[in-house]
Amino acid sequence: MTVQRQQRCAENIRNRSGKWWRRASLALFVAMVPWSLLGSPLVSAQPSIHMSSVVGFNGFYSKNQWVPVTMTIVNNGPATNAELDSYVDFGVGDRMAQGTLRWQVRLPAYQTVTKQIAVPGPMVDRETVECVVNGQPVASSKLSGTALGSVSLVGVLSKDAQLARVLTGLTDGEGGNPVLPVTLFPANLPDAANLLSGLTAITLKPDTITDTLTPQQRNALLTWVKLGGMLIVTGADTVPGWTNYLPILPGPEKVVKGDKLASFLSGSVTPPQDFEMYGKGVLSSATVWAGTSDEPYIAALKLGRGTIVQTSFNPTQPSLVSWSSNAALWTKLLQQGNPQGASAIPDLLSSSGALQLVSASDALSPLKIPSLSFWASVFLVYAVCAGPVLFLVLRKWKSEPLAWFILPSISVVTTIGIYLFGANQRPPGMLTEGVGVLDLVGDGTAESYGIRGFMSPAVTSGFATTEQPMLALPLEQHNVRELGYASTWFRNNTTVAFDNVGRWGVRYIYTAGAVQHQGELDAELWADHNTLIGRITNHTKYPLHDLAVFWGGRMLAVGDLKPGESTVLNRQTSVQVVATNGNLSSYSSYNRDIVHGIGRPLGTLAANEHLFEPYSGSSDTMVNTAMLIATTPSATPGLPDVVTGQAVAQSQAVVLVRQFTPVSIYPNTEVTAE
Repeated sequence: MTVQRQQRCAENIRNRSGKWWRRASLALFVAMVPWSLLGSPLVSAQPSIHMSSVVGFNGFYSKNQWVPVTMTIVNNGPATNAELDSYVDFGVGDRMAQGTLRWQVRLPAYQTVTKQIAVPGPMVDRETVECVVNGQPVASSKLSGTALGSVSLVGVLSKDAQLARVLTGLTDGEGGNPVLPVTLFPANLPDAANLLSGLTAITLKPDTITDTLTPQQRNALLTWVKLGGMLIVTGADTVPGWTNYLPILPGPEKVVKGDKLASFLSGSVTPPQDFEMYGKGVLSSATVWAGTSDEPYIAALKLGRGTIVQTSFNPTQPSLVSWSSNAALWTKLLQQGNPQGASAIPDLLSSSGALQLVSASDALSPLKIPSLSFWASVFLVYAVCAGPVLFLVLRKWKSEPLAWFILPSISVVTTIGIYLFGANQRPPGMLTEGVGVLDLVGDGTAESYGIRGFMSPAVTSGFATTEQPMLALPLEQHNVRELGYASTWFRNNTTVAFDNVGRWGVRYIYTAGAVQHQGELDAELWADHNTLIGRITNHTKYPLHDLAVFWGGRMLAVGDLKPGESTVLNRQTSVQVVATNGNLSSYSSYNRDIVHGIGRPLGTLAANEHLFEPYSGSSDTMVNTAMLIATTPSATPGLPDVVTGQAVAQSQAVVLVRQFTPVSIYPNTEVTAE
């Protein structure tokens, strides 16, 4: 009985224990339900985000330029901070463009945000842009567009599509390429001058400038013109803050005849019917193209490298739209306002253009390797000592078995010696070089671009930050050891960060952009009896090496100029007559930095981009303009310094500095090449 009672007690205990465990599990489950309900929104709190993109200008873009991309982000959730990421991976000759481009964006709750970014042309139709929240991609948009061939793109900032139709069927002044006019919303106009480089011209009405463009867009527009762009303003009206930029003074409305407009075209042209105009005069620095100074129809104003052209009439008037020579009028206007060689913005992504500067890193020498004759002598001595000499010595002393010990010892000593020699010659830190161009406008504005290469004998991480907002692209050599990655952050300035760069692996930073506060070469030049005389002052912050002046088929060797230093041109200044298209060869014999060492790619770039050709346009413009050329070893904005945890063992740079300046021609002075 005792045994049975014990078995029943044990069974009761097991039953009560099982009931208790089931009740405890149920209670624990019930207790966790509210926590799971409260916690589930935190797990699925990723906002519902949708994103789309418009590449270039209504989908048209240039592969050889940085392309503006308008991102539209719809946030159907709570406010959050996001990041737009786009991966770069395309070939650049024997180098690679590789890394991640990043932009930060704030997404308010349940709102739509428009964010404008810029990507290299080769990325279009290959890459996507991802919207990243809390480290996780939540939306993406593929970059797609239509690459321009031999077509000139003219942007029409207007909601009236008829103005764009007026420009249909035209050709430009760059060789007769057909013109493709595209209507652009003013809100989508880029606020950086370099992003407008894909446009041949921009046309708008005066009220568009003040009513719809932001201050950043207006500044970008003016900077783009200074760097060689063409702005066409249709109509004469007062624009606050632009009185010094618009050539035609606004006046009362009046009806005029079209004969003076027809005379702007060559040949016998039937004039249009009477039309309305509003101009009553022009600025003293403006040039009247059609009409008179008191009754201007079309006038132009030079602004830096570019031109602002203004009409005193609305081109969409029925009498002008129906005019049989309307297309010829606008073709002549585009051709006259776009002289070749004026633009300071090159094809930044062309394999034959500025990207050639990347080959300057070939001058980076990781080791000071002796000559082949030296190494031949070393190995000859090694072979003789380890061969016949050792054999004869051991045979004489009858100690041939010692060869098993002596031969490995000689090999070890030789190997250690070569290693110690290499370690002693290895640079004690980072090697870096920079090659670039600084194209000055003359009022502190400049186009600055260049490539900074760096290399280290050890694995390293580093970064570079530009002083002003710049376009930046990380590059690397082919077939290098991949350890880390490069990230480019676009904020108020631009930062490129390199993570874990392999030893002896060359990395590059390619930066470009329109910059301010660069000073100028203040030149007062005039021609007196076929001789150029005057004064030049270096008002930049860079020491200039071998400054030269090209004018009238001559090269005047000025010499070096420190910041703030002046020099005088007179009849004793060294003058060299140059052959046609021989400016580069003449200058390279004067300044060897541009064709030797790291400057060799700079000379190739200057030849391909025609940087040594004089300002082209009308014959009067060429005679009235001189070109100033120099080099500087200083790092300009296009060459940001790379900061790592190592000392810099070697740093070198060469930058081409260029500026056009006016020349005053004395009366009765005939300028001829000697």
